[in-house]
Formats: sequence, structure tokens, C-alpha cells
Amino acid sequence: MMLEDILAPELNQLSKALVIPLGKAVCRCIEYVEGKAMIDSTQWLRGFPHPSGANGHRKGQLANARASLEKQIQDWKS
Repeated sequence: MMLEDILAPELNQLSKALVIPLGKAVCRCIEYVEGKAMIDSTQWLRGFPHPSGANGHRKGQLANARASLEKQIQDWKS
């Protein structure tokens, strides 16, 4: 499966990077490999809204997720 054979190993090569998935589909893919313990849970940011102009709710989503996003970033830094 591409998620297990390609995505997880590539993310592990970027172990010092914070991955910011853009969109729910990408989040589900990363959740899948995280659930299989193939990547570290602090390696990626959950809840970041897709920045596309087509996402008319992105500002509200970002405002609602801000505290959680800030905590995740602090956890990643440590």
C-alpha cells in the first residue's frame, strides 16, 4: 500500500520537520500511518484548515483550532 510503503518512510526521513497536511483527505492518510505506529504523533499538525480560497470557512476553522495548533507546535518543538 502506498501509504505504508512510500508515505510513512518519507515522513520518517523528515523526522525533524513538522508536516502540515492540507485537507481532510491528507489528514486521514497520515492518521492511518500514525495509527499503525509508522510515524510519530508529534510529527504532524492536526486540524489545520485547507488554505484554499474555495474553503470559505478557513478563517473560522483556524480561529477555532488555534489553541490546539499552538499546543501541537509546542509539543513538536520539545
